[in-house]
Amino acid sequence: MNCDDAKELLAARIAIEIGDECHQQLAEHLVACAECRATELAWQRDDRLLNRLSGEHRKSADRLANFVIDQLPEQTDSAIARLRPDVSRRAESRSWLTLVLATAVGFLVAAIIFQSRSDDRIAERTGNLPSSQPKSPARPRRNSSALKAPIASLVAIIGPIQCRPSGTEDWMSVTDAAAFRCDAATEIQTSESSQCEIITDRGCTLRLDTNTKLTIESGQRVKMQQGQLWCRSESNSQMEVVTDTSNTPDLSDPFSIYRCDAKGCCLVAVDENVIQLDAAAGKITLVTPDGDRLVMPGQRIRVTRDGVVLQEKVENALLAAGWMDALLMRKRPDDPDLKLRVDALLARIGQSKASFLHERELRGLGEHCVLPLTRFVQSGISATTPHRRLMAMRVVADVSPSWNILDLIKLLADDDPGIRVLAARGLQRLTGESFGRSPQDWNTVPEGIDEVRDRWSQWWNRNGHRYPRLDESVLRHPGTGQTTEL
Repeated sequence: MNCDDAKELLAARIAIEIGDECHQQLAEHLVACAECRATELAWQRDDRLLNRLSGEHRKSADRLANFVIDQLPEQTDSAIARLRPDVSRRAESRSWLTLVLATAVGFLVAAIIFQSRSDDRIAERTGNLPSSQPKSPARPRRNSSALKAPIASLVAIIGPIQCRPSGTEDWMSVTDAAAFRCDAATEIQTSESSQCEIITDRGCTLRLDTNTKLTIESGQRVKMQQGQLWCRSESNSQMEVVTDTSNTPDLSDPFSIYRCDAKGCCLVAVDENVIQLDAAAGKITLVTPDGDRLVMPGQRIRVTRDGVVLQEKVENALLAAGWMDALLMRKRPDDPDLKLRVDALLARIGQSKASFLHERELRGLGEHCVLPLTRFVQSGISATTPHRRLMAMRVVADVSPSWNILDLIKLLADDDPGIRVLAARGLQRLTGESFGRSPQDWNTVPEGIDEVRDRWSQWWNRNGHRYPRLDESVLRHPGTGQTTEL
């Protein structure tokens, strides 16, 4: 079977059932021919697109298909004759019709995207309008969603979330939103076991905790009904969070609009008893009827059911948003919010009786905390808090992945013997190598220790290519680079 025969049978199989013998011959050809496999995938995609068309788009496709069919030369009969004898005449006619309709769909999609022709002009070309009727000038279809780019993308998801696009009544369950769009006024809702992270077309980050419901009105504005929302704006944009208490009329909010200005971070929580805002970084502004009110980082605003507005001090909004850890663990190890979270936990070490809880939270982040903790240990500022530095190094030694081997080798030269011991322990765990020195031997500076450091450097020069670098590692990390359109 040659490729021309295979493509005829592919078209026949899409149109109707073909005989078992032909199906077997086609299957054998597809196994050996990569070009025909690619053709099969492309035609199947076009066929699915055709089946999804409905309403006016389907009518336009039919009109355009008829126009193309009318223009086909009579020589197509000779091409049809190349079909194998065991393919029915019905398959012959339907195969060409499928190809033509698939082509028509391609033309139609291009016409919709670029808006180079109106529906009236398509109708005129297909003969539905008198030829003497003047042609309508090409004009944009302002209400067509095909013209609008998505206003947000889903970059991390835990469990199924619910979405309801504007103008629809039914909620859609989303677990893999690869082909789902987020246009203006799309509602998003998480369940008691789901969370998600969204980035808007203006670069603002939104993280939704469990049981959170909001409406994305634009790339810079959301309306929040319930739950917890982490909001971070970029340097050239701002995000407004509008609290909607229509379902809890007893809970009045004198502010309603909480604006996260450029480079701002805040945590907003709404339930049936209270509305709370924790300012984490940058400038957070409350928009009130009496004027704007600035909330500084470390401050909390609470609006109770009685209408009482309380201003409190909060140690760190990131500590109050521990629920984000599961989402941050799906990010790059050098993600800025991940670093802020680690820094916040580090800052609490040694400052409270619950320091062991913060260390446990750091360990719970696994390898995702390794990069910021390693950079902290290497920084000069860590020397001012030696107990915190040793704690950070303990975590690094215990959870470092193989992409951190080179940094551990460098830390063998640290002035602090405790750091050297932990670095050697991490290296032995990752490589199984010690060069005759146990980790505890690095607690002193015995004769020949420089020689051992040199052997580690030589070992890395010979074997480093076997281990992933950080950039390679994050590219393979689950959820990294998997931005999905909402």
